[in-house]
Amino acid sequence: MRGDGATERGSAVHENAGDPPFRRAGAAGGALETTVDALMDGVCADLKRLAAIPSIAFPGFSPEPVLQARDLLVALLRDAGVADIGELNLPGTAPVITGSLPPPYSPLCTAARRVRTSAKTT
Repeated sequence: MRGDGATERGSAVHENAGDPPFRRAGAAGGALETTVDALMDGVCADLKRLAAIPSIAFPGFSPEPVLQARDLLVALLRDAGVADIGELNLPGTAPVITGSLPPPYSPLCTAARRVRTSAKTT
């Protein structure tokens, strides 16, 4: 890396080497940046709603706010498209929320969707 933040690879100088990958990705990166910018206000509002709940979990603390935070988190995850939301309850701790979000454009997922769709129609 040079002193100005650019890196040299062979004889080429990459001026944006210090930028996050989505900023270096050209047109696709621009679309990602636009999407993130469009979602940021809502994400910040959701985070403020979660942070406003006094969900401190320690022995003797009322479990209601912790459960309220759990319920809001589950709703936010569902709204975001998270599938298979689950909950792990261990003695003396706050609930742990789990979920899965499959990659939307992987060839394996696309093939799996086609197999499931064709299986339903036959």
